[in-house]
Amino acid sequence: MKLRIELRKQTEKLTAWHQEAEHYKMKFEQAEMEKNRAYYERDQAISQLEAIKLHLAAQVQAQQAQQQMNLANQLVNQMSQEYANELRPSASLSNTPPFNIFSDNTDTAACARCGRDKLRQDNKNGCPLCSNQQQQQQQSSTTAACN
Repeated sequence: MKLRIELRKQTEKLTAWHQEAEHYKMKFEQAEMEKNRAYYERDQAISQLEAIKLHLAAQVQAQQAQQQMNLANQLVNQMSQEYANELRPSASLSNTPPFNIFSDNTDTAACARCGRDKLRQDNKNGCPLCSNQQQQQQQSSTTAACN
């Protein structure tokens, strides 16, 4: 009988220990689930943050491009107002009047081919077309003077 009582006590202890183990196992599984949910939420927050960073970077680039386009448009408008109907070649024509490419005036000081000044005295480095025309003009003027 003592043995049965002892066996019953041991069985009760074992049952209590088993219930306690099940309780802690359930707590552990809940904690593990909460930890995994926290990791998932963290990963979601990080991915959202990266998406926001990319979106903001794209917006900043778009704004910078828009500002550059606005600046370029302002410069083009300013230049078109300054040189409304004129073309100013920049290749050594600083002392000549503006050159209008749409006029029928052939008395221009700029070569239509290269934009260089036809009236330069040192036309050695000039355009061959300009040099030939100048030589022809000089020859025709000397033959007219001789006649």
